[in-house]
Parts: sequence; C-alpha cells; structure tokens
Amino acid sequence: MSDPTPFDIHAFDPERLDVPALLEGIAAHLGQSGATTVANNWTLTTISAGEKRTILSAMPDDPAVLPVVAIKLRHGGDSGDVSREYAVLSALWDFGLRIAPRPFYASETPPALDAPILISEWIPGAPLGQPPAVNEEDRWHRIMALLGVANNLPFAKYANTIPLKGSGAQAPSDIIAGLKAELRTLSTAHPAYEALTGLTTRVEVQVAPQWNMAPPFTLNHLDPQPHHFIWDGHHLRLVGWDQADWTDTAYAVGQLCAHPAYEEVPGSHWVWYRWELARLTKDEYLIPRATTYTNLLRAWWAVKLHIEAAHIEDAKRHKRLAAQAERYRKAAERAFPD
Repeated sequence: MSDPTPFDIHAFDPERLDVPALLEGIAAHLGQSGATTVANNWTLTTISAGEKRTILSAMPDDPAVLPVVAIKLRHGGDSGDVSREYAVLSALWDFGLRIAPRPFYASETPPALDAPILISEWIPGAPLGQPPAVNEEDRWHRIMALLGVANNLPFAKYANTIPLKGSGAQAPSDIIAGLKAELRTLSTAHPAYEALTGLTTRVEVQVAPQWNMAPPFTLNHLDPQPHHFIWDGHHLRLVGWDQADWTDTAYAVGQLCAHPAYEEVPGSHWVWYRWELARLTKDEYLIPRATTYTNLLRAWWAVKLHIEAAHIEDAKRHKRLAAQAERYRKAAERAFPD
C-alpha cells in the first residue's frame, strides 16, 4: 500500500476552516475527562496539559480536505502572547520562510473558552527532546540554519506587526541590567547572595557596556528549548515563537550556549559552534559578542536558578536546581575572576 499523499498546506485556503465549530469542539473536549474527544467533525487529543499551557491536536474527519491542526491554550502565569506568536508566524509565512507552523487563528478572548488560543498547522515528527550529540555535526548545522533563517525578516517591513518587546539584548549593558534586577529579588539572607553580589560587581567592572559598532538587529526565536525543534526524518522545523523578538543575533547564540537545557553540551563544542556559525555567516565579530553574551547569561542564570530553587518546596527538586545554580555560578566566576 502506497503512502497517502501529504496535505498541501501551502495551497490550503484558511477560509475553509470553520473556526467557530472547531472552538465549540475544543470546549467540548476540555469539558471531558478523557484524552480524546470526537466533536464537530474533529478528533481532538490532549498532547500535554500543564499549569501554563495546554497543547491539543485536532484531526479532521476528512484529512484530504482540512489539515491536522495544533491548538495552544495559555493559562495564568504564562508570559506568552498568542497574538504576538500569530503575528510572528504570519510574517514568516508572508516572507516565504517555511520553518514554522502556518497560523490560522488567534484570540486572547475566544468564544466558548476562558483561555487565549492559537490554532496553527500541526507539525508532524518528533521533538528533539535533548541536544544532539557533539558528533552529530549535520544536526547542529541544521539548528544553526533554522535559528538563523528568521534573521532575514526586514525590521522596516514587519516592525508594526511585530513590535520591539525588548526581551533580547543589543549590548552587554542590557544583560547586566537584567542581572542586577534579578539579584534584587534574591533574599539577602540567601547563602549564595554574597557570592552572587561579588560576581555581579565583577561583571560590571570587567565588561564594557556597549559594543564599538552597532550589531545586526534581527528577529530571533529566543526560546531554544530542545522540544521546540521538530524533526520529521527529513526536515527540522521550529515551534514556540511567542518569545521571538528583534535583538542582536549574537545574543540569541549566547542564549543557546548558556541555556540550562544544554548544560551537558561541553564548552569546547560551543566554541566550535560559535566559530562555525561566524564562518558560515561571514560575521567575524559574532564570536566575541556571542562569547561575551554566553558568559553574561551564565551569571544571569546563576541568579535566576537560585531564585527558582528558593521557591521549590519539594526537597529533591530544590536540591537538584540549587546544585545546577551553583554550577552556573562557578562557571560564571571562571569567566569573571577576582
């Protein structure tokens, strides 16, 4: 038996999607206790459900007529913005960049539901789950390319629909300000407070607040969790664009290198990553900028992780997160010694 013909998402007319009926089906599904519900010609399945968001898939009765769609519902405490994510996905598709899901609908106050919602193309495949092994060079090159594609969007064309949010950085001073702001929320009685205060002081002394030249100002994803990378066996695509913002490209690289989800990746591999990306993009100044951002963000994460650990009541989780925070503090102290 031959494989079914893939649905042509590019030719699909979104007007054919009966959003009100789908919203009613989602409401019916959420009112049930089971993982799967059949309602209004859709089979809805809960993929994940947490305090901050719920992810559903919706399979149409006739997959030759309508696409499988992904549904993201945001709950209290989620800093994401479905309207912004819809705007980012729309801009990527408008510009011809097929690296992310095609968006169909977004609303902060959808009828029949009490949570903001985003409906988009379902990306088939499997999330990476964890960083690739260091010898999987092809996979790392795909990650480089995927994260860099959005840099092509012109700010002048899309600034109105994707306004600057300021969640990234254009210079070291932006991260230093964030580091100091995080430190102010840490109790002065915390056992690591004195060490983190000393670290922050050294950062301010040792790092120039501005670059000699203005860096490239581009759109970046800024949420490089491994599960946001979807591999279908042939292509790597990227979901979770609600944190995307205009920022220095090197900041996004530093953010990836310093992210706790990638802590097990050896530092020597990140050196290769930065040099290889600089070679491919012909941006010789990316290396010092990205390296500086990486070290600054390790200091930021040291404070952030200690704050998060302080609010965890479960003893095992607290111990694990506090240990990671200390590893980040020691790594930052090697970068910014006495």
